[in-house]
Amino acid sequence: MGLLLGTSFSGCSQDPSTTAAFSEHGIDTRIEDSDSYSVRRAKEALAKGSHTDADLRKNLGKAYIYSERYDEALEQYLWILDEANNHTEFPATLKSALWEDLCSLADSHLPARVALEERRDATRQRILTYSGPDDGNAYLLVHDFTKLSSCVGQSEDIVSLFRQLSRLHGGETVRNVILKELVAINIGLLRDQGLSIEIINAIDVLYYARHRILWERQNRERNVTSDSRLSANSEKTQKRLFLDGFLVWYQLLLDGNRLEDANVLATDLLELQSDAETYHRLAESGLESSNPTPANVEHARNAVQLDDSNPGYLATLIELLYKTGNSEEALQIATDYIERNPELYRSRPIRNIIDENE
Repeated sequence: MGLLLGTSFSGCSQDPSTTAAFSEHGIDTRIEDSDSYSVRRAKEALAKGSHTDADLRKNLGKAYIYSERYDEALEQYLWILDEANNHTEFPATLKSALWEDLCSLADSHLPARVALEERRDATRQRILTYSGPDDGNAYLLVHDFTKLSSCVGQSEDIVSLFRQLSRLHGGETVRNVILKELVAINIGLLRDQGLSIEIINAIDVLYYARHRILWERQNRERNVTSDSRLSANSEKTQKRLFLDGFLVWYQLLLDGNRLEDANVLATDLLELQSDAETYHRLAESGLESSNPTPANVEHARNAVQLDDSNPGYLATLIELLYKTGNSEEALQIATDYIERNPELYRSRPIRNIIDENE
């Protein structure tokens, strides 16, 4: 797709500087009578600036969307997407800001969907023929493939690629680089598809998960020593977001009955952060897996010890005790607590435990 934005210029200004911008950069920034105010402003900014300024191109694309000129909007967005892929020094943040607009455009504009599907297929082929090294390109390829597949509503392509890569032979180091990135970016989706065992067989889950803790520790140390320290709320949010992503790796190990590895990973995590919520989330992960363990029970006990005012923490402890064969203790704790806090009886698991033993 070319970069010219149109060929109809009736009534447009013939300002020499504007014409020069068109000729030099190969992009039409001349004003048309049909241009909306926002399109005019975006064109003027682009004419005064650089045609390689992705922010200016993105603003013009947005202006075209607001004016329902979707083909011209698509042209701007695809230029940024392709330019980012062709030049490694191109700011990744500028490309990442495009995905929401591109996905929205693909939902309502068929040419956008077709263009993204073509790029998804090309990216898939680049992944399958990737020869390394792990210099960041593997991550970018997998990230783009994930975004493109999601944009066109075909997340099953991610599962298909994972299975295809898992079956490939030869080039183990390169294959593992790609597989690691594919799993890291899509771990929740792949686990939800029942692929925990396949993931464990394909990559060293413990190794990569422990590295995530190392990276997180280094990031926090940099934040502590930097001038722009995080606020208490920001720090709490950061920890929660980290937990959300990290605990899926822990659940994978539980799913695969790799309990020793799971305990190692939990120990590493608790060395990084050992607040009540972290203990509780580890305990909850045991409930969500098919293999809750005695270690999960201890996590739940520690959460309650650190914060005995949270009924959710106690409910998790009771349910874990019951599921790990400690039904008498579970029933005793539940009965005693509900006598003092009747509202806990609203919890379906706790109600079931009590009702089953009456």
